[in-house]
Amino acid sequence: FVIQGPRNTFVIQGSRNTFVFQGSRNTFVFQGSRNTFVIQGSRNTFLFQGSRNTLIVFQGSRNTFVIQGSRKTFVFQGSRNTFVIQGSRNTFVFQGSRNTFVFQGSRNTFVIQRSRNTYVIQGLG
Repeated sequence: FVIQGPRNTFVIQGSRNTFVFQGSRNTFVFQGSRNTFVIQGSRNTFLFQGSRNTLIVFQGSRNTFVIQGSRKTFVFQGSRNTFVIQGSRNTFVFQGSRNTFVFQGSRNTFVIQRSRNTYVIQGLG
């Protein structure tokens, strides 16, 4: 499934437990399996892999980032921004500093809600 907005482009590939999100200015790759999440930024690259109970502390040259992972809640705290990812069976909530993205996936329907716009994808089969 490919979604293109007026300014940004969002690419979502939906399987049972996989979602990929890419933005234009800052690129975030969100791949959700049972216990793995990857976040990558444009200027700085951050790799976050969470298991059931994982605490990862990443310290860079200028900034310090703390990642806390539980079973269904992952908190990514950076120097300026805070990102919260909450994953259930079919719903993923991504909250950033300015915008909020809600991913709801069923068998053939994916709903993306942004702060200003709402995108609904329905697949055949």
